[in-house]
Amino acid sequence: MLFAIAKGRALPKTKISGLKILAATIIASQVGCGDIQKEATMQTAPVVEKSTRSQGNGDAKFSLQELDIPHQYQIMVSWPTEVTKVVIEDSGKRIFETDSVRQYTHPIKDNTKYNFRVFSYDGEKPVLIGEYVGLTPRDYSIEASTELKQDLSIDASRVFFSNESKIQTNGFKLTVKADKFYSDNVEIYSFLAGAKAPLETDGISGGVVDIKAKVAVGHLRVNLRGQNGGDGLDGKPWDIRAATGGAGRGGAHDCARASVGGIGIGGPLKCWCTRNPDNGGAGAAGVKGRDGSRAGRGGNSGALLVEIQEKTEFVVEPFQTGGLAGVPGKGGPGQLGGLGGPGGDPSSSECSGSSPGPEGKTGDKGIDGANALDGNVESLCISIGQGEGKCQAK
Repeated sequence: MLFAIAKGRALPKTKISGLKILAATIIASQVGCGDIQKEATMQTAPVVEKSTRSQGNGDAKFSLQELDIPHQYQIMVSWPTEVTKVVIEDSGKRIFETDSVRQYTHPIKDNTKYNFRVFSYDGEKPVLIGEYVGLTPRDYSIEASTELKQDLSIDASRVFFSNESKIQTNGFKLTVKADKFYSDNVEIYSFLAGAKAPLETDGISGGVVDIKAKVAVGHLRVNLRGQNGGDGLDGKPWDIRAATGGAGRGGAHDCARASVGGIGIGGPLKCWCTRNPDNGGAGAAGVKGRDGSRAGRGGNSGALLVEIQEKTEFVVEPFQTGGLAGVPGKGGPGQLGGLGGPGGDPSSSECSGSSPGPEGKTGDKGIDGANALDGNVESLCISIGQGEGKCQAK
């Protein structure tokens, strides 16, 4: 994706010289980490504009060169020794003039339009000896640790992951498509070790990391782990007992005075029990305990696809693991049985006593929540120097 036109021919791509990025010289990313969500999708650099027809001899030579610093390029302009005074313009603005040197190098940022025109002078009359019109390639860089909040798709000429940054995907998809990919000992990971889903929730998959480039340089670690499943909830205990048994029916008695000497009623009062009291009723049986809820399933590891077309000094360290299933909730205790009802009132000492009713039976324990499965380990494909089309995104 190196676009330029010089004397009607496209320039060849420059050779990669390696990753040489110092913290003090790194230029701020065109899309800074703080803005990474707003600029989540990078578009391929637009096609360059066509150059107008050159006038004069067209002897000026142009070369668009990459620098090892993100977002930085340079254009080198040279001309024959027989040319004397030279003036160079960019988009109509004079940027250089000389009557002694034979070349000029102009720094230029990525994704920047340029329109270079080189004039020599025949007396006082300027003669156009070269024109160079185009758009520098687009770079993309991540230079500080960042955390994705949504899928991120990067499509650029050069992509720089630098400064030993850490990129947490949170299970979102990360896609990189580039001519040249540089990784300065960077780690991409889905979740921190031990990350766990909320209660009763399945763990999130580690997502997909898909990197495709013609050439790659550096060292990259990719650690994809599924989120552990959430634990189930224990059955909640009953906060009240079952119903209390009914009270026993009371006793009954009768009394009379005995006759004295066969005449009249003047003897002592005598009482007797006509009905003994009933015992209290049994308390109601408690109901079964509440069931525990299921455990959350562990998230799948996520898939890693790395495809570098040319064999280069690039090392990928992959690690994948499925998330662990959560712990199911335990069944809750059964409800306590109701208290026995009180015994009936004897009503008289001539009647026998009564007893409270028995307590009701405690309910059975609730059922434990269902077990869940650990997450699966998903696909892994790393292809370096095997050409194109070896690793297909899911």
